[in-house]
Amino acid sequence: MIFLKLKLLFTFILVNDVVSYAQPLADESKVLSKLLPPVPSFAEIANKHGFKCEEYNVTTSDGYILHLFRIPGEVKRPVFLMHGVLDTADAFILREEDSLALTLARKGYDVWAGNNRGNRYSRHHVTLNPNKDTRFWNYTFHEMGTRDLPAMIDLVLDRTGQSQLSAVAHSEGTTIFYVLGATKPEYNSKIKVLASLAPIAHLQHTRGILPFLIQTAPQLNIILEDLNYQEVVGFNSNIRALIRWICEVPGTGYSLCYEGLISQLIGFDTFELGPKIFTTIIEHYPAGTSKKNLLHYAQVGRRKSFAQYDYGIGNIRQYGSRTPPEYDLSKVTFDIGLYLGANDFVSTIKDVDIIKKQLPNVVDYQILAYPLWNHFDHLYAKDLPKYLLRHVLKLLRNY
Repeated sequence: MIFLKLKLLFTFILVNDVVSYAQPLADESKVLSKLLPPVPSFAEIANKHGFKCEEYNVTTSDGYILHLFRIPGEVKRPVFLMHGVLDTADAFILREEDSLALTLARKGYDVWAGNNRGNRYSRHHVTLNPNKDTRFWNYTFHEMGTRDLPAMIDLVLDRTGQSQLSAVAHSEGTTIFYVLGATKPEYNSKIKVLASLAPIAHLQHTRGILPFLIQTAPQLNIILEDLNYQEVVGFNSNIRALIRWICEVPGTGYSLCYEGLISQLIGFDTFELGPKIFTTIIEHYPAGTSKKNLLHYAQVGRRKSFAQYDYGIGNIRQYGSRTPPEYDLSKVTFDIGLYLGANDFVSTIKDVDIIKKQLPNVVDYQILAYPLWNHFDHLYAKDLPKYLLRHVLKLLRNY
């Protein structure tokens, strides 16, 4: 009964947010979100722990302005961090002392953290207004892999004077690295090694409520298209403000939001992901993406194929074929470590094993020892150093 009430409540929240989009992308970000206290940025958290943090902007070939953070290292070993879907660079620093970003910084690495188009830090364009122009939201992980990632990598290499970098990516971050290697082979030589946390390229074995969401995505997309709903859970949107109000209520918010809903998406683990860190996560996540991007992921699951966006009858015009081209993972030639959790409902062992067979240079493969390790534990687990970071650090040391 509680779960049913919770689903009805979130349906109401979504409808409330959608109604505002019935107007032509009116800026509804200046209403409820202004009533909430501000949350610290990546740079502010780094500064709090005594680290100098630099900030950079880079413009992609199609005009998106992306924001990057850098914690300069003592040695010229750049490590580039790339976040997952609906997330930001904040994901790599919210665990503070035990976070990946600060762990790497303490070891002297030159730490860079990127932000994909449309999120909290990269909601800008040279000509398009995200509050008024639907074209701003006409992208998926394909554009992130073919335009965002090259622009950010080139900036890092230019600023550091290096010809190669190492990388750590989570979830969608892994997807766009695979897209990059498969579509722009010249970038394979710029990447020494990629630590793939919760790798995503196939979604035919998802668990929890994800299979239902994947199958019903086309019907939901029709409704949202009619309402001109293009930005999903923007960082300053009404829906995110309401989610924060509900999910940050001490005790109740954790049981309702995490135990009752989010765990059905990512896997259930209250031991490593407790109420305190969950409140911190909800302050920063979700941080926005395009509806088209989420639909692209649903297509990957429905079609059981890691392929470009499916335009239906428009595929002939777009690609010159009836079906969208598949990404050829055999062309992803940089070295890769795959790190996954047995209790991850998104990046499942069966799906990662498909990826493993298709990638030519998998140099490490670890199903993490903790049996309840879920999709978020790669970023926020209480015992992050014990179960994951030791593997990542070992991989990076080899390069």
